[in-house]
Amino acid sequence: MVKILLVLTTIEAESAINQFISFCNSNQGFLSAIFSACSLLVSVVAIVLTFYNSVLPYKKRLECTGCLYEKDGKIIGTVDIVNCGNRAIMIKEINIFRNQSRLHVGCRMKSHIFRLMPGVMKTAHIRIYDEEELIKENIMDVNPFIYIEIVDTENKHYRFKNHFAVG
Repeated sequence: MVKILLVLTTIEAESAINQFISFCNSNQGFLSAIFSACSLLVSVVAIVLTFYNSVLPYKKRLECTGCLYEKDGKIIGTVDIVNCGNRAIMIKEINIFRNQSRLHVGCRMKSHIFRLMPGVMKTAHIRIYDEEELIKENIMDVNPFIYIEIVDTENKHYRFKNHFAVG
């Protein structure tokens, strides 16, 4: 029974292939149009991949985590910044803002620009000079109230919400 089905399907497949070959022989440009469409698709994919690979070395990406603590009656924050991109980034500003009103809460203690190479982590200390009562009340979880903003020398702003340690 199985051998009969295999023979029938083989005969049907051969007849289908013969019909396709005769169709292509009678329609001169059909197979050329199919090959042209396939080569066009391959060319578009190659162009997209080339563009993606040419932009990849210039991609900038930062990650950061923050921690707040109290020292000598002042609230100090530390922000660990990691350059996850493929090129060096010059960090100009590191600020902490309040979520709702974009009120400036604190900034980096040192004002010089520093260079962050790919794959390197640096720690910045931030002095909190405004909204200290809000932060002291919610020191266990300040994520709903404040966020970190990092600005590079090309004025690209990186905003990080929910990146402060909880607890």
